[in-house]
Amino acid sequence: METHCYLCHSPSAEEKQGRIAPPMVAIKARYIDKEGYNKAEFIENVKAFVAHPTKEKALMYGAVKKHGLMPKQVFPEGSVEKIATFMFDYQI
Repeated sequence: METHCYLCHSPSAEEKQGRIAPPMVAIKARYIDKEGYNKAEFIENVKAFVAHPTKEKALMYGAVKKHGLMPKQVFPEGSVEKIATFMFDYQI
């Protein structure tokens, strides 16, 4: 997560300065607390969005409006699933 996500999804960047995407904890809260996704659903939805980010797949409408849609990224095989699993299992 630190290597692939925190450059944009920083947990410590100020909201008005330096934050260019929602922090990972906000993403986790939206998917799990608000949408009620279980672990398998959470992992699959994160993987699907990261593989092909679209406004239709985005759940964080305010973040898309504020920061724009996440650009398509290429990550090492299996890393997004590991990141999503970690996000689900542990407090960020």
